[in-house]
Amino acid sequence: MTSLNLQCNEIRVEGIRYLAEMLQNNTTLTTLNLEKNNISARETEYLAQALQNNTTLTTFNLGWNYVRDDGAQYLAHALQNNTTLIILDLRSNGIGTEGAQYLAYAFPNNMVK
Repeated sequence: MTSLNLQCNEIRVEGIRYLAEMLQNNTTLTTLNLEKNNISARETEYLAQALQNNTTLTTFNLGWNYVRDDGAQYLAHALQNNTTLIILDLRSNGIGTEGAQYLAYAFPNNMVK
């Protein structure tokens, strides 16, 4: 399997933790859609930790969640070490100036569009 779409599933913390664990070890998944799952900064932290070690995911959709500035900071840290992610969709996540700054600092080291 190379693509997993879990859009609009209301995945809770425990489910996100399992997904993050899978991402750390998966060698085939290239696209993951978690749009509209009410994912907060707490869940984003688990996903960001997984992104640090993942070498296959190229497209990650986290649109329409609740990542906010704290979650953006977790993702920015992960992006500094991840060189395979190309597309990251963070639309409508309540990310403000602070979160945008974290992400902007991560981009020079990454190819994310």
